Amino acid sequence: MKCNKTLQVTTLETIKNHKTGTSQPPPKSKPGPREARNIGPASLGRLRRADWTGDPHFDEDCYPLIYRHTGGVPRQINTLCSRLLLFGFLEKLHALTASSVEKVAGDLREEIAVVTAPSAPADPVGGSESIAQISQRLGLLEESVHKQGLVIKRALEIAAHYFREERA
Repeated sequence: MKCNKTLQVTTLETIKNHKTGTSQPPPKSKPGPREARNIGPASLGRLRRADWTGDPHFDEDCYPLIYRHTGGVPRQINTLCSRLLLFGFLEKLHALTASSVEKVAGDLREEIAVVTAPSAPADPVGGSESIAQISQRLGLLEESVHKQGLVIKRALEIAAHYFREERA
């Protein structure tokens, strides 16, 4: 009975406050850019929730660079950090440094530039591309194939290690 009275009083007060305009719900807001000083703690907190054990370690000098390259926008922070962790995995790094952030951010910037570059009308003969352009495209393709090969090789190493431990 006491619970019902408390509920009734709370409900009546809520209705009264709403009717008189003295209590307003908090405005709904979208998450905005993070402040530079919050990048590290927020990123590490999310990693810990995903069972991160501290390897690879993020050097303190990474966070200002992550902020500089993302403007503090959470989605861009996630993208950069995901790629940074993939880079660390592929390169077998146990510490991510400022140079790692710069490398990955540069790679992302180049990829986005390729995707957002205006496309020229297709030339069925292929005579509109210069040798330098073809050479550049070939270099990018070879680098991409090399990276994919590293990913596949590392995945096979992990699978082999897993199956070896299963038998033991």
